[in-house]
Amino acid sequence: MDRAHSLPLKKSGKEPNAGAELVLGETTYRTKVCDRTNSPQWEEAFYFLVRDPREEILIVKISSAWDQAMGSLVVPVRELLSEPDLVLDQWLGLDGASPDSQILLRAELKVRHTLALTEL
Repeated sequence: MDRAHSLPLKKSGKEPNAGAELVLGETTYRTKVCDRTNSPQWEEAFYFLVRDPREEILIVKISSAWDQAMGSLVVPVRELLSEPDLVLDQWLGLDGASPDSQILLRAELKVRHTLALTEL
């Protein structure tokens, strides 16, 4: 989770204390909260175990101090399968926010090979 820009202001008109929550399956991570900014820079990495990239989705929720939703994003993991080197690295718009509100997300799918040996 890299950063965001042009996040909406709080209902009071002040800049938000922006944090991001990332959810994939039953695993949830939260970034640090960046105080009083609508262009936070988290620069944090999180790792998820993906069992079936064709079925799982990554949900990113942006909020102010975890109590006021500012926008969200749904990324089907299968989209990474068609990206060069299985890496998505781009600015993405947020649902429920202004058209200018975006996050810079780098998602990388790494394949771990396992070898199963059976007794003959």
